[in-house]
Amino acid sequence: MTIEEDRRDVAAVLERYRAGFADLDGAALIDIWDPAYRDPVYIASEEARARRTRQDIADYYNGLARPGDRGVSMTWEDLSVDVLGDVAYAFGRFRFVGERDGPSDRYAVEGRATFVLRRRDSRWWVIHYHESAPGES
Repeated sequence: MTIEEDRRDVAAVLERYRAGFADLDGAALIDIWDPAYRDPVYIASEEARARRTRQDIADYYNGLARPGDRGVSMTWEDLSVDVLGDVAYAFGRFRFVGERDGPSDRYAVEGRATFVLRRRDSRWWVIHYHESAPGES
């Protein structure tokens, strides 16, 4: 594989993340995490603690949507991806729009996210995620 093919494949994992969040699909979100990696880390900006097991990360994703919640959109800006052998990292700014109990109760969340991925069995998997508030302009 070339570096460009690897970057494209890593970007495809981030697209799966984007689509999973847009649909509030917990199963799709956990599917990008490496099931064989022993020390995953997920740091959400709204939580004080890091989630350190695949099950804890799945619990987070599966708790995103309450009855009546719906994802409207999830977009990336300034997405950058680099590959260093069998490890890759990506950074971007995101904007998620959701609804609680219909269009009259729409909300948006913006932030920055960094992913670390590893290649295992010819597939790229997320092993670390860290998000933070967008900060001042």
